[in-house]
Amino acid sequence: MADVFIKTLNMGIAASWLILAVVVLRILLKRAPKRFRLLLWAVVGLRLVLPVSIESALSLVPSAQTLPEGVMYAAAPELNTGIAALNDAINPAFTAAFAPEPAASANPLQVLLPAASVIWLAGAAAMLLWALVSWLRLRRRVADAVLLEGNVFESERVASPFVLGLIRPRIYLPFGLDEGAREQVLTHERAHIARGDHVIKPLGWLILAVYWYNPLVWLAYALFCRDIELACDERVIRRLPVSGRADYSQALLDLSRPHHGVGACPLAFGESAVKGRVKSVLTYKRPAFWLIMLAAVLCIGAAVCFLTDPKAEADDSVQNDSHDYGIPITVTAVLPENFPEQVLEFAKGCAAQQAANMDYLNISAAEITELASYSEAELTDGGVACLFKLGAHYELADPENVMPAGGMLIEGGWLTRADSGGDRFMLLRRDGDNWSYVGITTALMIQEAYGGDYDAAVLGEYERILASGVTWSSNLAVSSLYGIQFRFEFDIDYTRIEAECSSGRISGGEPGEELAWTPEPDTTSDTIDFTVYNGEEAVYSGSIAVTRIARPSEIANTYLAQLNCHGLAMSAKASNLGAVIEPA
Repeated sequence: MADVFIKTLNMGIAASWLILAVVVLRILLKRAPKRFRLLLWAVVGLRLVLPVSIESALSLVPSAQTLPEGVMYAAAPELNTGIAALNDAINPAFTAAFAPEPAASANPLQVLLPAASVIWLAGAAAMLLWALVSWLRLRRRVADAVLLEGNVFESERVASPFVLGLIRPRIYLPFGLDEGAREQVLTHERAHIARGDHVIKPLGWLILAVYWYNPLVWLAYALFCRDIELACDERVIRRLPVSGRADYSQALLDLSRPHHGVGACPLAFGESAVKGRVKSVLTYKRPAFWLIMLAAVLCIGAAVCFLTDPKAEADDSVQNDSHDYGIPITVTAVLPENFPEQVLEFAKGCAAQQAANMDYLNISAAEITELASYSEAELTDGGVACLFKLGAHYELADPENVMPAGGMLIEGGWLTRADSGGDRFMLLRRDGDNWSYVGITTALMIQEAYGGDYDAAVLGEYERILASGVTWSSNLAVSSLYGIQFRFEFDIDYTRIEAECSSGRISGGEPGEELAWTPEPDTTSDTIDFTVYNGEEAVYSGSIAVTRIARPSEIANTYLAQLNCHGLAMSAKASNLGAVIEPA
Protein backbone atom coordinates (compact mmCIF):
# COMPACT_ATOMS: atom_id res chain seq x y z
CA MET A 1 0.00 0.00 0.00
CA ALA A 2 2.92 2.34 0.68
CA ASP A 3 3.98 1.95 -2.97
CA VAL A 4 0.49 3.04 -4.11
CA PHE A 5 0.67 6.03 -1.77
CA ILE A 6 4.08 7.03 -3.14
CA LYS A 7 2.67 6.72 -6.66
CA THR A 8 -0.21 9.09 -5.84
CA LEU A 9 2.20 11.49 -4.14
CA ASN A 10 4.30 11.65 -7.30
CA MET A 11 1.21 12.00 -9.51
CA GLY A 12 -0.15 14.76 -7.26
CA ILE A 13 3.14 16.67 -7.25
CA ALA A 14 3.39 16.46 -11.05
CA ALA A 15 -0.22 17.67 -11.36
CA SER A 16 0.47 20.53 -8.93
CA TRP A 17 2.70 22.18 -11.52
CA LEU A 18 -0.18 21.97 -14.00
CA ILE A 19 -2.63 23.42 -11.45
CA LEU A 20 -0.35 26.43 -10.93
CA ALA A 21 -0.15 26.87 -14.71
CA VAL A 22 -3.96 26.70 -15.05
CA VAL A 23 -4.40 29.31 -12.31
CA VAL A 24 -2.20 31.65 -14.35
CA LEU A 25 -3.94 30.77 -17.63
CA ARG A 26 -7.36 31.53 -16.08
CA ILE A 27 -6.16 35.08 -15.53
CA LEU A 28 -4.74 35.38 -19.05
CA LEU A 29 -7.96 33.98 -20.54
CA LYS A 30 -10.26 36.18 -18.48
CA ARG A 31 -12.10 37.41 -21.60
CA ALA A 32 -12.10 34.06 -23.38
CA PRO A 33 -15.11 31.71 -23.34
CA LYS A 34 -15.38 30.06 -19.92
CA ARG A 35 -15.67 26.61 -21.47
CA PHE A 36 -11.94 26.75 -22.15
CA ARG A 37 -11.35 26.95 -18.41
CA LEU A 38 -13.20 23.67 -18.04
CA LEU A 39 -11.01 22.15 -20.74
CA LEU A 40 -7.98 23.16 -18.71
CA TRP A 41 -9.45 21.54 -15.60
CA ALA A 42 -10.12 18.42 -17.67
CA VAL A 43 -6.38 18.32 -18.42
CA VAL A 44 -5.71 18.58 -14.68
CA GLY A 45 -8.13 15.72 -14.01
CA LEU A 46 -6.41 13.52 -16.58
CA ARG A 47 -3.00 14.27 -15.07
CA LEU A 48 -4.33 13.22 -11.66
CA VAL A 49 -5.86 9.92 -12.80
CA LEU A 50 -3.51 8.64 -15.51
CA PRO A 51 -0.95 6.34 -13.85
CA VAL A 52 1.45 6.59 -16.79
CA SER A 53 2.39 9.36 -19.18
CA ILE A 54 4.40 9.42 -22.37
CA GLU A 55 7.75 11.16 -22.34
CA SER A 56 8.23 14.34 -24.33
CA ALA A 57 10.96 16.90 -24.82
CA LEU A 58 8.19 19.53 -24.61
CA SER A 59 7.17 18.52 -21.09
CA LEU A 60 7.22 21.33 -18.53
CA VAL A 61 6.84 18.94 -15.58
CA PRO A 62 10.19 19.13 -13.76
CA SER A 63 10.05 15.57 -12.41
CA ALA A 64 7.59 12.70 -12.73
CA GLN A 65 9.07 10.97 -9.66
CA THR A 66 9.82 13.46 -6.92
CA LEU A 67 9.98 10.50 -4.53
CA PRO A 68 12.25 8.09 -6.41
CA GLU A 69 11.54 4.38 -6.60
CA GLY A 70 13.08 2.64 -3.61
CA VAL A 71 13.28 5.82 -1.49
CA MET A 72 11.98 3.82 1.51
CA TYR A 73 14.99 1.52 1.40
CA ALA A 74 17.74 3.98 0.46
CA ALA A 75 20.66 4.47 2.83
CA ALA A 76 20.68 8.18 1.95
CA PRO A 77 17.16 9.02 0.71
CA GLU A 78 16.85 12.05 -1.55
CA LEU A 79 14.08 13.82 -3.42
CA ASN A 80 14.22 14.52 -7.14
CA THR A 81 12.21 17.67 -7.83
CA GLY A 82 13.72 18.09 -11.27
CA ILE A 83 15.06 21.50 -10.23
CA ALA A 84 18.73 21.36 -9.26
CA ALA A 85 18.65 24.43 -7.01
CA LEU A 86 15.61 23.09 -5.15
CA ASN A 87 17.23 19.67 -4.76
CA ASP A 88 20.34 21.30 -3.30
CA ALA A 89 18.22 23.30 -0.87
CA ILE A 90 16.03 20.52 0.52
CA ASN A 91 17.96 17.27 0.14
CA PRO A 92 20.58 17.86 2.86
CA ALA A 93 17.84 18.29 5.46
CA PHE A 94 15.71 15.50 3.96
CA THR A 95 18.61 13.03 3.95
CA ALA A 96 19.66 13.99 7.48
CA ALA A 97 16.11 13.48 8.73
CA PHE A 98 15.44 10.11 7.12
CA ALA A 99 18.82 8.38 6.65
CA PRO A 100 19.00 5.35 8.97
CA GLU A 101 21.48 5.41 11.82
CA PRO A 102 24.35 2.92 11.46
CA ALA A 103 22.84 0.73 14.19
CA ALA A 104 19.26 1.11 12.98
CA SER A 105 17.47 -1.78 11.35
CA ALA A 106 15.61 0.20 8.71
CA ASN A 107 15.20 3.51 6.95
CA PRO A 108 12.69 5.61 9.00
CA LEU A 109 10.65 6.01 5.81
CA GLN A 110 9.91 2.27 5.99
CA VAL A 111 7.81 3.09 9.06
CA LEU A 112 6.56 6.58 8.19
CA LEU A 113 5.33 5.94 4.64
CA PRO A 114 3.23 2.85 5.47
CA ALA A 115 1.74 4.78 8.41
CA ALA A 116 1.05 7.75 6.14
CA SER A 117 -0.62 5.45 3.61
CA VAL A 118 -3.06 4.27 6.30
CA ILE A 119 -3.87 7.90 7.18
CA TRP A 120 -4.29 8.66 3.47
CA LEU A 121 -6.78 5.82 3.02
CA ALA A 122 -8.67 6.88 6.14
CA GLY A 123 -8.89 10.46 4.85
CA ALA A 124 -10.12 9.33 1.43
CA ALA A 125 -12.73 7.09 3.05
CA ALA A 126 -13.88 9.99 5.26
CA MET A 127 -14.27 12.24 2.21
CA LEU A 128 -16.37 9.66 0.40
CA LEU A 129 -18.44 8.94 3.50
CA TRP A 130 -19.10 12.64 4.00
CA ALA A 131 -20.28 12.94 0.38
CA LEU A 132 -22.55 9.91 0.76
CA VAL A 133 -24.08 11.22 3.99
CA SER A 134 -24.63 14.66 2.42
CA TRP A 135 -26.33 13.09 -0.58
CA LEU A 136 -28.58 10.90 1.59
CA ARG A 137 -29.58 13.86 3.77
CA LEU A 138 -30.41 15.90 0.68
CA ARG A 139 -32.44 13.05 -0.80
CA ARG A 140 -34.39 12.77 2.44
CA ARG A 141 -35.01 16.53 2.46
CA VAL A 142 -36.62 16.45 -0.98
CA ALA A 143 -38.38 13.11 -0.57
CA ASP A 144 -41.77 14.85 -0.42
CA ALA A 145 -41.09 17.24 -3.33
CA VAL A 146 -44.02 17.85 -5.69
CA LEU A 147 -43.71 17.19 -9.43
CA LEU A 148 -44.10 20.38 -11.44
CA GLU A 149 -43.30 19.18 -14.96
CA GLY A 150 -41.00 16.62 -16.58
CA ASN A 151 -38.02 16.27 -14.26
CA VAL A 152 -38.76 19.50 -12.34
CA PHE A 153 -39.91 19.32 -8.72
CA GLU A 154 -40.85 21.92 -6.11
CA SER A 155 -40.23 21.65 -2.39
CA GLU A 156 -40.83 23.91 0.58
CA ARG A 157 -37.58 22.59 2.11
CA VAL A 158 -35.44 23.89 -0.78
CA ALA A 159 -33.91 27.35 -0.37
CA SER A 160 -32.12 27.56 -3.73
CA PRO A 161 -32.62 25.66 -7.01
CA PHE A 162 -30.29 22.74 -7.71
CA VAL A 163 -29.81 19.59 -9.81
CA LEU A 164 -29.55 16.22 -8.05
CA GLY A 165 -29.00 12.78 -9.54
CA LEU A 166 -26.52 11.09 -11.87
CA ILE A 167 -28.50 8.81 -14.18
CA ARG A 168 -31.87 10.59 -14.02
CA PRO A 169 -31.06 14.09 -12.82
CA ARG A 170 -33.89 16.12 -11.32
CA ILE A 171 -34.26 19.86 -10.92
CA TYR A 172 -35.53 21.01 -7.52
CA LEU A 173 -37.05 24.50 -7.08
CA PRO A 174 -38.32 26.34 -4.03
CA PHE A 175 -42.05 27.06 -3.92
CA GLY A 176 -43.20 30.54 -4.86
CA LEU A 177 -40.88 31.43 -7.75
CA ASP A 178 -42.48 33.89 -10.16
CA GLU A 179 -42.78 32.84 -13.77
CA GLY A 180 -39.88 34.97 -15.02
CA ALA A 181 -37.40 33.81 -12.37
CA ARG A 182 -38.50 30.20 -12.81
CA GLU A 183 -37.81 30.34 -16.53
CA GLN A 184 -34.33 31.80 -15.94
CA VAL A 185 -33.54 29.14 -13.34
CA LEU A 186 -34.79 26.24 -15.46
CA THR A 187 -32.75 27.44 -18.43
CA HIS A 188 -29.65 27.48 -16.22
CA GLU A 189 -30.21 24.07 -14.62
CA ARG A 190 -31.10 22.44 -17.94
CA ALA A 191 -27.86 23.82 -19.34
CA HIS A 192 -26.05 22.03 -16.50
CA ILE A 193 -27.71 18.76 -17.41
CA ALA A 194 -27.05 19.21 -21.14
CA ARG A 195 -23.35 19.80 -20.40
CA GLY A 196 -23.14 16.76 -18.09
CA ASP A 197 -22.10 18.88 -15.11
CA HIS A 198 -24.18 16.70 -12.77
CA VAL A 199 -21.72 13.85 -13.54
CA ILE A 200 -18.52 15.86 -13.92
CA LYS A 201 -18.71 17.54 -10.52
CA PRO A 202 -18.99 14.26 -8.51
CA LEU A 203 -16.09 12.86 -10.55
CA GLY A 204 -14.07 15.88 -9.49
CA TRP A 205 -14.96 15.12 -5.88
CA LEU A 206 -13.75 11.53 -6.27
CA ILE A 207 -10.38 12.83 -7.47
CA LEU A 208 -10.29 15.29 -4.57
CA ALA A 209 -10.96 12.41 -2.16
CA VAL A 210 -7.82 10.66 -3.43
CA TYR A 211 -5.68 13.80 -3.17
CA TRP A 212 -7.30 15.29 -0.06
CA TYR A 213 -3.87 16.00 1.47
CA ASN A 214 -2.82 18.29 -1.42
CA PRO A 215 -3.92 21.93 -0.90
CA LEU A 216 -3.45 22.74 -4.58
CA VAL A 217 -5.98 20.06 -5.53
CA TRP A 218 -8.46 21.68 -3.12
CA LEU A 219 -7.81 25.01 -4.82
CA ALA A 220 -8.30 23.38 -8.23
CA TYR A 221 -11.62 21.84 -7.18
CA ALA A 222 -12.94 25.13 -5.76
CA LEU A 223 -12.03 27.02 -8.96
CA PHE A 224 -13.39 24.17 -11.07
CA CYS A 225 -16.79 24.42 -9.32
CA ARG A 226 -16.81 28.19 -9.84
CA ASP A 227 -15.92 27.79 -13.52
CA ILE A 228 -18.72 25.24 -14.00
CA GLU A 229 -21.24 27.89 -12.93
CA LEU A 230 -19.58 30.65 -14.98
CA ALA A 231 -19.55 28.46 -18.10
CA CYS A 232 -23.20 27.55 -17.55
CA ASP A 233 -24.15 31.23 -17.05
CA GLU A 234 -22.32 32.06 -20.25
CA ARG A 235 -24.17 29.37 -22.18
CA VAL A 236 -27.49 30.80 -20.99
CA ILE A 237 -26.80 34.48 -21.65
CA ARG A 238 -25.50 33.79 -25.15
CA ARG A 239 -29.13 32.97 -25.99
CA LEU A 240 -30.61 35.92 -24.10
CA PRO A 241 -31.17 39.41 -25.46
CA VAL A 242 -29.17 42.14 -23.74
CA SER A 243 -32.32 43.22 -21.88
CA GLY A 244 -32.71 39.72 -20.43
CA ARG A 245 -29.32 39.78 -18.69
CA ALA A 246 -30.57 42.12 -15.99
CA ASP A 247 -33.44 39.75 -15.17
CA TYR A 248 -31.04 36.81 -15.05
CA SER A 249 -28.70 38.72 -12.72
CA GLN A 250 -31.61 39.65 -10.49
CA ALA A 251 -32.64 36.01 -10.27
CA LEU A 252 -29.09 35.16 -9.17
CA LEU A 253 -29.23 37.80 -6.45
CA ASP A 254 -32.71 36.85 -5.28
CA LEU A 255 -31.83 33.18 -4.96
CA SER A 256 -28.30 33.61 -3.62
CA ARG A 257 -27.45 31.76 -0.43
CA PRO A 258 -24.34 31.70 1.77
CA HIS A 259 -21.70 29.38 0.36
CA HIS A 260 -20.63 26.70 2.83
CA GLY A 261 -17.48 25.46 1.13
CA VAL A 262 -16.83 22.84 -1.53
CA GLY A 263 -19.01 19.78 -1.88
CA ALA A 264 -19.60 16.81 -4.12
CA CYS A 265 -23.18 17.82 -4.93
CA PRO A 266 -25.50 19.40 -5.85
CA LEU A 267 -25.30 21.95 -8.66
CA ALA A 268 -26.95 24.87 -6.87
CA PHE A 269 -28.15 27.94 -8.78
CA GLY A 270 -27.27 30.59 -6.21
CA GLU A 271 -24.47 29.17 -4.05
CA SER A 272 -21.26 29.83 -5.98
CA ALA A 273 -19.57 33.27 -6.05
CA VAL A 274 -22.78 35.09 -6.96
CA LYS A 275 -21.17 38.54 -6.96
CA GLY A 276 -18.60 37.51 -9.55
CA ARG A 277 -21.21 35.71 -11.63
CA VAL A 278 -23.48 38.78 -11.73
CA LYS A 279 -20.56 40.93 -12.83
CA SER A 280 -19.64 38.38 -15.51
CA VAL A 281 -23.24 38.30 -16.80
CA LEU A 282 -23.64 42.08 -16.97
CA THR A 283 -20.27 42.67 -18.67
CA TYR A 284 -20.43 39.73 -21.10
CA LYS A 285 -19.27 40.41 -24.64
CA ARG A 286 -18.93 37.91 -27.42
CA PRO A 287 -15.21 37.07 -27.62
CA ALA A 288 -13.26 37.87 -30.74
CA PHE A 289 -12.28 35.00 -33.01
CA TRP A 290 -8.57 35.52 -32.32
CA LEU A 291 -9.21 35.16 -28.59
CA ILE A 292 -11.04 31.88 -29.13
CA MET A 293 -8.13 30.58 -31.23
CA LEU A 294 -5.61 31.73 -28.60
CA ALA A 295 -7.55 29.93 -25.88
CA ALA A 296 -7.67 26.75 -27.97
CA VAL A 297 -3.92 26.90 -28.62
CA LEU A 298 -3.17 27.43 -24.92
CA CYS A 299 -5.36 24.48 -23.94
CA ILE A 300 -3.60 22.23 -26.45
CA GLY A 301 -0.23 23.55 -25.29
CA ALA A 302 -1.09 22.85 -21.66
CA ALA A 303 -2.06 19.28 -22.54
CA VAL A 304 1.12 18.67 -24.53
CA CYS A 305 3.43 20.24 -21.95
CA PHE A 306 1.83 18.95 -18.75
CA LEU A 307 0.24 15.59 -19.63
CA THR A 308 3.69 14.34 -20.60
CA ASP A 309 6.70 13.48 -18.47
CA PRO A 310 10.17 14.94 -18.98
CA LYS A 311 12.11 12.90 -21.47
CA ALA A 312 14.71 10.69 -19.85
CA GLU A 313 18.19 11.28 -21.12
CA ALA A 314 18.88 8.50 -23.56
CA ASP A 315 22.48 7.57 -22.93
CA ASP A 316 24.03 4.27 -23.84
CA SER A 317 27.22 5.15 -21.97
CA VAL A 318 28.50 4.37 -18.52
CA GLN A 319 29.50 7.85 -17.38
CA ASN A 320 32.52 8.83 -15.31
CA ASP A 321 30.52 9.03 -12.09
CA SER A 322 28.99 5.58 -12.46
CA HIS A 323 28.24 4.14 -9.03
CA ASP A 324 27.83 0.66 -10.47
CA TYR A 325 31.29 0.36 -11.95
CA GLY A 326 33.32 3.28 -10.65
CA ILE A 327 35.52 3.27 -13.77
CA PRO A 328 36.54 6.70 -15.16
CA ILE A 329 35.82 5.86 -18.80
CA THR A 330 32.86 5.98 -21.16
CA VAL A 331 31.47 2.69 -22.46
CA THR A 332 29.29 2.72 -25.57
CA ALA A 333 27.49 -0.06 -27.41
CA VAL A 334 27.22 -0.37 -31.19
CA LEU A 335 24.93 -3.35 -31.69
CA PRO A 336 22.63 -4.39 -34.58
CA GLU A 337 19.74 -5.47 -32.32
CA ASN A 338 18.05 -4.41 -29.12
CA PHE A 339 18.79 -6.18 -25.86
CA PRO A 340 17.03 -5.86 -22.50
CA GLU A 341 18.33 -2.79 -20.70
CA GLN A 342 19.68 -4.82 -17.78
CA VAL A 343 21.62 -7.13 -20.10
CA LEU A 344 23.16 -4.15 -21.87
CA GLU A 345 24.10 -2.51 -18.57
CA PHE A 346 25.79 -5.68 -17.34
CA ALA A 347 27.71 -5.91 -20.61
CA LYS A 348 28.92 -2.34 -20.16
CA GLY A 349 29.89 -3.14 -16.60
CA CYS A 350 31.98 -6.09 -17.76
CA ALA A 351 33.71 -3.94 -20.36
CA ALA A 352 34.34 -1.22 -17.77
CA GLN A 353 35.79 -3.74 -15.31
CA GLN A 354 38.00 -5.20 -18.00
CA ALA A 355 39.29 -1.69 -18.71
CA ALA A 356 39.96 -1.21 -14.99
CA ASN A 357 41.99 -4.41 -14.92
CA MET A 358 44.16 -2.91 -17.67
CA ASP A 359 44.47 0.59 -16.21
CA TYR A 360 48.24 0.44 -16.78
CA LEU A 361 47.47 0.74 -20.51
CA ASN A 362 45.83 4.17 -20.03
CA ILE A 363 42.49 3.25 -21.62
CA SER A 364 40.24 6.25 -22.38
CA ALA A 365 37.07 4.56 -23.73
CA ALA A 366 35.49 1.20 -24.45
CA GLU A 367 33.05 0.08 -27.11
CA ILE A 368 30.95 -3.08 -27.12
CA THR A 369 31.00 -4.50 -30.64
CA GLU A 370 29.29 -7.86 -30.14
CA LEU A 371 26.70 -9.28 -27.77
CA ALA A 372 25.17 -12.65 -28.62
CA SER A 373 23.24 -15.28 -26.68
CA TYR A 374 25.07 -18.61 -26.90
CA SER A 375 23.30 -20.92 -24.47
CA GLU A 376 20.66 -21.13 -21.73
CA ALA A 377 19.99 -23.69 -19.00
CA GLU A 378 17.20 -24.02 -16.47
CA LEU A 379 18.29 -24.04 -12.82
CA THR A 380 16.80 -26.22 -10.11
CA ASP A 381 15.41 -23.17 -8.25
CA GLY A 382 13.41 -21.97 -11.27
CA GLY A 383 15.87 -19.43 -12.65
CA VAL A 384 17.61 -19.59 -16.02
CA ALA A 385 21.38 -19.32 -16.53
CA CYS A 386 22.28 -17.48 -19.76
CA LEU A 387 25.63 -17.34 -21.52
CA PHE A 388 26.41 -14.33 -23.74
CA LYS A 389 29.41 -13.80 -25.96
CA LEU A 390 30.78 -10.33 -25.27
CA GLY A 391 32.99 -8.56 -27.77
CA ALA A 392 34.61 -5.22 -26.95
CA HIS A 393 37.59 -3.11 -27.89
CA TYR A 394 39.32 -0.37 -25.95
CA GLU A 395 40.65 3.01 -27.04
CA LEU A 396 44.20 3.71 -25.91
CA ALA A 397 45.00 7.28 -24.88
CA ASP A 398 48.65 6.81 -25.91
CA PRO A 399 48.88 3.78 -28.23
CA GLU A 400 52.42 4.58 -29.40
CA ASN A 401 53.74 3.84 -25.92
CA VAL A 402 51.95 0.50 -25.53
CA MET A 403 53.95 -2.59 -26.40
CA PRO A 404 51.64 -5.52 -27.31
CA ALA A 405 52.30 -8.58 -25.15
CA GLY A 406 50.59 -11.78 -24.05
CA GLY A 407 48.38 -12.06 -27.11
CA MET A 408 47.35 -8.39 -27.27
CA LEU A 409 46.28 -6.96 -30.61
CA ILE A 410 46.21 -3.19 -31.27
CA GLU A 411 44.56 -1.80 -34.42
CA GLY A 412 44.18 1.91 -35.22
CA GLY A 413 44.77 3.00 -31.63
CA TRP A 414 42.28 0.46 -30.26
CA LEU A 415 43.04 -2.65 -28.22
CA THR A 416 40.95 -5.27 -30.04
CA ARG A 417 42.25 -8.33 -28.18
CA ALA A 418 43.28 -8.10 -24.55
CA ASP A 419 45.16 -11.38 -24.08
CA SER A 420 45.46 -14.96 -25.24
CA GLY A 421 42.34 -16.00 -23.32
CA GLY A 422 40.23 -15.34 -26.38
CA ASP A 423 36.67 -14.05 -26.44
CA ARG A 424 34.90 -13.13 -23.20
CA PHE A 425 31.61 -14.73 -22.19
CA MET A 426 29.24 -13.12 -19.72
CA LEU A 427 27.11 -15.32 -17.48
CA LEU A 428 23.74 -13.92 -16.35
CA ARG A 429 20.74 -15.28 -14.46
CA ARG A 430 17.16 -14.55 -15.53
CA ASP A 431 14.17 -14.66 -13.16
CA GLY A 432 11.13 -13.64 -15.19
CA ASP A 433 11.92 -10.12 -16.43
CA ASN A 434 14.73 -9.61 -13.90
CA TRP A 435 18.35 -10.19 -14.87
CA SER A 436 21.29 -10.66 -12.49
CA TYR A 437 25.02 -10.71 -13.15
CA VAL A 438 26.86 -13.92 -12.20
CA GLY A 439 30.34 -13.65 -13.66
CA ILE A 440 32.68 -13.66 -16.64
CA THR A 441 34.60 -16.47 -18.32
CA THR A 442 36.71 -16.90 -21.44
CA ALA A 443 36.65 -18.95 -24.62
CA LEU A 444 39.88 -20.62 -23.49
CA MET A 445 38.25 -21.74 -20.21
CA ILE A 446 35.22 -23.13 -22.07
CA GLN A 447 37.46 -25.01 -24.50
CA GLU A 448 39.74 -26.51 -21.86
CA ALA A 449 37.10 -27.35 -19.22
CA TYR A 450 34.12 -28.26 -21.39
CA GLY A 451 35.62 -29.10 -24.77
CA GLY A 452 33.91 -26.10 -26.35
CA ASP A 453 30.44 -27.35 -25.30
CA TYR A 454 28.56 -24.13 -24.49
CA ASP A 455 25.52 -25.99 -23.12
CA ALA A 456 27.75 -27.74 -20.58
CA ALA A 457 29.67 -24.54 -19.88
CA VAL A 458 26.63 -22.49 -18.89
CA LEU A 459 25.79 -24.78 -15.94
CA GLY A 460 29.37 -25.65 -15.09
CA GLU A 461 30.52 -22.03 -14.94
CA TYR A 462 27.43 -21.02 -12.98
CA GLU A 463 28.22 -23.62 -10.29
CA ARG A 464 31.95 -22.82 -10.32
CA ILE A 465 31.44 -19.08 -9.83
CA LEU A 466 28.92 -19.56 -7.02
CA ALA A 467 31.23 -22.06 -5.30
CA SER A 468 34.01 -19.46 -5.25
CA GLY A 469 32.22 -17.21 -2.75
CA VAL A 470 29.44 -16.83 -0.19
CA THR A 471 25.83 -16.10 -1.15
CA TRP A 472 23.35 -14.06 0.90
CA SER A 473 19.74 -13.02 0.33
CA SER A 474 18.68 -9.44 1.06
CA ASN A 475 15.09 -8.28 1.64
CA LEU A 476 14.91 -4.54 2.24
CA ALA A 477 11.33 -4.75 3.51
CA VAL A 478 12.13 -6.69 6.66
CA SER A 479 13.06 -5.09 9.97
CA SER A 480 15.83 -7.53 10.94
CA LEU A 481 19.39 -6.35 10.43
CA TYR A 482 20.23 -9.74 8.92
CA GLY A 483 17.63 -9.13 6.23
CA ILE A 484 19.21 -5.92 4.98
CA GLN A 485 22.94 -6.28 5.76
CA PHE A 486 25.59 -8.66 4.47
CA ARG A 487 27.74 -9.23 7.60
CA PHE A 488 31.39 -10.29 7.63
CA GLU A 489 32.93 -11.62 10.86
CA PHE A 490 36.74 -11.32 10.97
CA ASP A 491 37.96 -14.23 13.12
CA ILE A 492 41.42 -12.77 13.67
CA ASP A 493 43.14 -10.48 16.17
CA TYR A 494 42.72 -6.84 15.22
CA THR A 495 42.22 -3.40 16.76
CA ARG A 496 40.27 -1.86 13.92
CA ILE A 497 39.17 -2.41 10.33
CA GLU A 498 39.00 0.46 7.87
CA ALA A 499 36.66 -0.22 4.96
CA GLU A 500 34.94 1.65 2.16
CA CYS A 501 32.62 0.80 -0.72
CA SER A 502 31.32 2.59 -3.80
CA SER A 503 27.66 1.64 -4.15
CA GLY A 504 26.21 0.43 -0.85
CA ARG A 505 26.97 1.50 2.70
CA ILE A 506 29.56 0.01 5.08
CA SER A 507 29.54 0.11 8.89
CA GLY A 508 31.26 -1.59 11.81
CA GLY A 509 34.90 -2.60 12.07
CA GLU A 510 35.59 -2.12 15.77
CA PRO A 511 37.02 -5.07 17.77
CA GLY A 512 34.39 -7.78 18.15
CA GLU A 513 32.07 -5.99 15.72
CA GLU A 514 31.10 -7.44 12.36
CA LEU A 515 31.70 -5.49 9.18
CA ALA A 516 28.21 -4.84 7.73
CA TRP A 517 27.52 -3.97 4.09
CA THR A 518 24.07 -2.56 3.22
CA PRO A 519 23.11 -2.41 -0.49
CA GLU A 520 21.01 0.24 -2.17
CA PRO A 521 17.80 -1.09 -3.79
CA ASP A 522 19.38 -0.91 -7.25
CA THR A 523 22.89 -2.11 -6.35
CA THR A 524 24.05 -4.69 -8.88
CA SER A 525 27.69 -4.89 -7.81
CA ASP A 526 30.07 -3.31 -5.34
CA THR A 527 33.63 -3.63 -4.11
CA ILE A 528 34.47 -3.42 -0.40
CA ASP A 529 38.09 -2.38 0.07
CA PHE A 530 39.37 -3.08 3.58
CA THR A 531 42.51 -2.88 5.69
CA VAL A 532 42.88 -4.80 8.96
CA TYR A 533 45.03 -3.17 11.65
CA ASN A 534 46.62 -4.64 14.74
CA GLY A 535 47.75 -1.59 16.62
CA GLU A 536 49.23 0.72 14.02
CA GLU A 537 50.34 -2.13 11.77
CA ALA A 538 48.29 -3.02 8.70
CA VAL A 539 48.27 -6.83 8.82
CA TYR A 540 45.87 -7.55 5.95
CA SER A 541 44.65 -5.52 3.00
CA GLY A 542 42.23 -6.76 0.39
CA SER A 543 38.79 -6.48 -1.16
CA ILE A 544 35.43 -8.24 -1.28
CA ALA A 545 33.64 -8.22 -4.63
CA VAL A 546 29.86 -8.34 -4.14
CA THR A 547 27.68 -9.19 -7.14
CA ARG A 548 23.92 -9.53 -7.42
CA ILE A 549 23.17 -12.95 -8.89
CA ALA A 550 19.38 -13.12 -8.47
CA ARG A 551 16.49 -10.66 -8.07
CA PRO A 552 13.15 -12.33 -7.24
CA SER A 553 11.46 -8.94 -6.67
CA GLU A 554 12.14 -5.19 -6.59
CA ILE A 555 13.34 -5.29 -2.97
CA ALA A 556 14.66 -8.86 -2.65
CA ASN A 557 18.10 -9.73 -4.02
CA THR A 558 20.66 -12.52 -3.77
CA TYR A 559 24.32 -11.50 -3.67
CA LEU A 560 27.58 -13.38 -4.14
CA ALA A 561 30.61 -12.21 -2.12
CA GLN A 562 34.12 -13.17 -3.26
CA LEU A 563 37.21 -12.43 -1.18
CA ASN A 564 40.45 -11.24 -2.73
CA CYS A 565 43.05 -11.03 0.04
CA HIS A 566 46.36 -12.88 0.41
CA GLY A 567 46.44 -14.87 3.64
CA LEU A 568 42.71 -14.83 4.35
CA ALA A 569 39.88 -17.18 3.41
CA MET A 570 36.11 -16.70 3.54
CA SER A 571 33.36 -19.20 4.26
CA ALA A 572 29.64 -19.06 4.96
CA LYS A 573 28.40 -18.99 8.53
CA ALA A 574 26.60 -22.10 9.68
CA SER A 575 23.46 -19.97 10.09
CA ASN A 576 23.81 -18.81 6.46
CA LEU A 577 23.46 -15.23 7.75
CA GLY A 578 26.80 -13.87 6.60
CA ALA A 579 30.41 -14.93 6.23
CA VAL A 580 33.45 -15.66 8.38
CA ILE A 581 36.86 -14.39 7.28
CA GLU A 582 39.85 -16.12 8.90
CA PRO A 583 43.49 -16.92 8.18
CA ALA A 584 43.90 -19.26 5.22
